[in-house]
Amino acid sequence: MNIETTLRKINTLKILFVSPANNILKIEYIFERLPIHHILVMENEILKGIDSKIVLLNIYRNSVLDGKLPNRSVIRADEIIASNLILLDVNDT
Repeated sequence: MNIETTLRKINTLKILFVSPANNILKIEYIFERLPIHHILVMENEILKGIDSKIVLLNIYRNSVLDGKLPNRSVIRADEIIASNLILLDVNDT
């Protein structure tokens, strides 16, 4: 990829996201069916953060180490988001 290409030229118009209240079962469902590793968490068209497969794997690993299963139906998307994001403009390269 040319490092001078703007984000506008490589971004997609098909944006996949979940709401903050969605549980991680919904996120798992999406990850199982699509070749992606991150998903946006949005509320009222505002980006709240990003959830990732790595975060889910860490939740599962920590639960196993603690000897308990996570209740995946009650853990919300907004509880596991990366929220300290660096935002770029579509004209950035």
